[in-house]
Amino acid sequence: MLSLKPKDVNLARILTSTKVIAVVGCSDKTYRTSYQIAQFLRSVGYMVYSS
Repeated sequence: MLSLKPKDVNLARILTSTKVIAVVGCSDKTYRTSYQIAQFLRSVGYMVYSS
């Protein structure tokens, strides 16, 4: 069984309750990792602000 440290539990709580995420340095080029991450986050229900 996976044992989480207290700070990991807090991080998990934050990530599961958050609905808006900013991706700083996001590219508009579809082959870039930052673009793909932002698209994935959108596909699972987050509102993503990118710069």
